[in-house]
Amino acid sequence: MSEEEMSSVVSCSMVSGLEGHTGSNPMVLKVHPPVQDFTEETIISKVLPHGATPYKFYIDHMDSRKILVYTFEIHQDGRNDLGSIGFVVGKDTIIDNLKIIIQALVKEMEDNQLLDFTTLQAYLPKIIEGLNKQSKIKIEKMKFDVASVLRNNKIELQLGSRKAKGMF
Repeated sequence: MSEEEMSSVVSCSMVSGLEGHTGSNPMVLKVHPPVQDFTEETIISKVLPHGATPYKFYIDHMDSRKILVYTFEIHQDGRNDLGSIGFVVGKDTIIDNLKIIIQALVKEMEDNQLLDFTTLQAYLPKIIEGLNKQSKIKIEKMKFDVASVLRNNKIELQLGSRKAKGMF
């Protein structure tokens, strides 16, 4: 893993799902950016853990990388689908604070009827960029402001992200 990946909030993200019909299997829908050693077989149990329930966080490791996953429901006629969004986090990322941001983003997408597999796959690069730059994430008609959520909760996404001022 490069130094840039280690110092970013998120170096990679994945969307996975389990459709709500009988006989469906968990599947990895998108990994961005693509990672050579992340095949569906190697990461499916990490990004959609067996027995996962909606609106829960799961943390797993792959080699020296830490993976944070959030599960949610995608409402359908009949049985709902189970979805997840996973993030390979940087070594300085404050995971509890990232959880607040991810949970708020998923809720806002759900409130705006934008929480579906197609939209998540299409906007995954923008989500990563918005988290790393701590800026706005525009998803169709919705604008989610990462910096505003951080300010409102008085939190930061990375250790040592404040610079010392004055007196030197």
